[in-house]
Amino acid sequence: MKQLTIAGCRIPVGMDIAANVIEIMRAIDWAHDNQVDLLVTPECALTGYLWAPQNRQDPRVQQLADCLMQIQEYSLLKAVDLVLGTACYNAQGEWANMQAFIVAGHCVDHYEKQVLFGAERDVYTQGHRLTVINYREFKIAGLICNDIWSNPVLWPGESAELLQELMRRKVDIIVVSANMPPAEEQQELFYTWTDSCLRMCSLTGDWNTVISDQTADRAACPVGIVGRNSEWLVKGHDHAVDYFKFTVS
Repeated sequence: MKQLTIAGCRIPVGMDIAANVIEIMRAIDWAHDNQVDLLVTPECALTGYLWAPQNRQDPRVQQLADCLMQIQEYSLLKAVDLVLGTACYNAQGEWANMQAFIVAGHCVDHYEKQVLFGAERDVYTQGHRLTVINYREFKIAGLICNDIWSNPVLWPGESAELLQELMRRKVDIIVVSANMPPAEEQQELFYTWTDSCLRMCSLTGDWNTVISDQTADRAACPVGIVGRNSEWLVKGHDHAVDYFKFTVS
């Protein structure tokens, strides 16, 4: 019987790339110590959220490339594969909010966020394709934050179309990288919305969902792993740094 130990985390995400690397490597260390196969990080865990370099000569671009290589080498050393939230120039030379699928120390594919929110449209280019990889006999797809729970009044149909396509492709696991800001108002409402969307989509799509997010004083999103039956298989801390895993079959 096929089995896979998947994991996620709630870790700090800031604008200091070097500090972000330390947090990601700590998560990799934990995953290694707990025999995790695949670890999912928050949205823009490496770069920090909502900024773009001035141009390719911006020193942060080289820092990012060096740190990305450092993480790839470290994940190989620790034998932990990774879905890494970051931003990067894509093949068309556009700055995109993406997930890098790192397997055996190499980036084998990536996913670019499609449902962009507010100021994101001024910073990131919109992705236009879903990413589904075959990994140890499981079909795994990536989504980033609002891709899975966008408000249908503001973005009618966009998330639904992505999820319907993943249903057609019969994916086994969806890995979600989120970076939800602290909810200044209606925190409970945002939390209930994100929780319900994750559970309903897992039930309807018949997949497991891994969700990772940044630390926040007023969490607007839960973290953990939701099973095909809509129940939380394991749930992470709502505020503090935390790591969680589950073996699915």
